[in-house]
Amino acid sequence: MGETGTGYCGQPGKYLGPARFKLVEPSGFLAGAGARIAYGSDWPVDPLNEWFALKVGVTRMNSPSAGADYQARLGEDRGLTRQQALRAITMNSSYELHQDVDTGSLEPGKLADLIVLDRNVLEIPADQIAETKVLRTVVGGRIVYSADRVGN
Repeated sequence: MGETGTGYCGQPGKYLGPARFKLVEPSGFLAGAGARIAYGSDWPVDPLNEWFALKVGVTRMNSPSAGADYQARLGEDRGLTRQQALRAITMNSSYELHQDVDTGSLEPGKLADLIVLDRNVLEIPADQIAETKVLRTVVGGRIVYSADRVGN
């Protein structure tokens, strides 16, 4: 769902017709049936912003800045829970890339890559997930990024 208005959301009849539009990106339906959902990005078509993608996966709604034509809910899919969306971005994406032995979760023997966030995305209102900021990034057990307000 493009924040820039280049996607297929809004005015469903204009691009896909109502029958096809109601089934666009059925991640919630598929997850409910037991499918493993892996998340990625449509960059460079859409902004490279996984927090926006996570918010859309949960709410099925675009950014208010996308314009009136793109404010409709994306199809009839129920969306993912926050836990399902986080798993899709981490563990399931690692599995899809055949990297799950080394990445995707914090476990002994895996690479210690993690981020510290400015909010708990499991507890804030869902429409605020896209505003999440990374305070610290750890790759291979080393701090590679730290925001000013967090000390090293």
